[in-house]
Amino acid sequence: MGASAAREKPPPVPDVAVQVDDLADIRRPSADQNGGNDSQPNAAESGSDMPSAMQALGLGVAPQQGDSAATKQRQPPYREVLKVSQPLGAEAFRKDGCIGTQEQQLRMLGYYAFLTPDFERYQDTIRSAEACISEQGPAPQFLVFEGQPGTGKTKHAVAFAKAMGLPLLYVTPDVAQKPGWFNQVHADLEKRRDAVLFFDELDTFTTNSEKWCSQFRQFLDGVLSPSDARVIVLGTTNDAEKIAPDILHRSDRIRFDRPEAVHLRSMWQMYAQHLKDDEVQQLAATSSAGGLTGRDVRQCADFAERQTTISFLNRQGHGGGYAHGMALAGCPGPAADLYQQCIRRRSRD
Repeated sequence: MGASAAREKPPPVPDVAVQVDDLADIRRPSADQNGGNDSQPNAAESGSDMPSAMQALGLGVAPQQGDSAATKQRQPPYREVLKVSQPLGAEAFRKDGCIGTQEQQLRMLGYYAFLTPDFERYQDTIRSAEACISEQGPAPQFLVFEGQPGTGKTKHAVAFAKAMGLPLLYVTPDVAQKPGWFNQVHADLEKRRDAVLFFDELDTFTTNSEKWCSQFRQFLDGVLSPSDARVIVLGTTNDAEKIAPDILHRSDRIRFDRPEAVHLRSMWQMYAQHLKDDEVQQLAATSSAGGLTGRDVRQCADFAERQTTISFLNRQGHGGGYAHGMALAGCPGPAADLYQQCIRRRSRD
């Protein structure tokens, strides 16, 4: 802790003031295969292959209809967890409660330019003809979000897709390893056009098959990617060292670290708005000393709320538990000590 305190503080990062409205929204029309322009995630599926981080964000997939071989063959090579929507820009990060990551958000918002024909014309003015986008179309953009568990990588991936107004296409390892998967992606994205192709825990894809890694490199280089679509490939990882160096070298790496006390204070203000300022400050200080993340804050808020409500119901003698519509009327907010109890336990963990 002493070395960290002595370390020179980085220069302040400016607030995220960039809005999508500041950029001409003249993207090519994007076909939504499911129809409509719904920005909400699809209904959750009963299957267990969706990572807990995605489930915690309330993202699921629509259950597939039918179980015939023909139906399975027609299924896309990924799961659409967010549909095409109006681009929200920086507002997407604010709405999703992304705190303390202004620098990362600014870097992500820069990718909106990649989706516009204006940017292509701009590049034509500053690049030689040999360096401009080929007739086969632009190669996919590739981002890697890296950092310890619980630092908000998956949460920011979802907010990024909303900011861009693009569908978020979640890829599962079992499907991606099947023969012909890249050909399926190529054919499907030619119809769908612009999208974010999302590989949560990317290192689990790249450690088992050199053949898959080779095809993935070709996809990133534009060889196996769709010619008439602007695709942003996004991967997350807790340990970037597990990813092959030549794959990682193709990426724009965005680092997510554990939040500082000032950011933890903002998080606690969101989850415990009934507490006094000095109590929130103490929660932030204890959380920072224990190395807690945004995920820990949410878990501790859940714990304190559960303990408070069950104690209230027991005192009131509600044998029916939560069944009565007004059973929790008058239930107070959790005491600061309950939050602290959870913080201390997760600090030890």
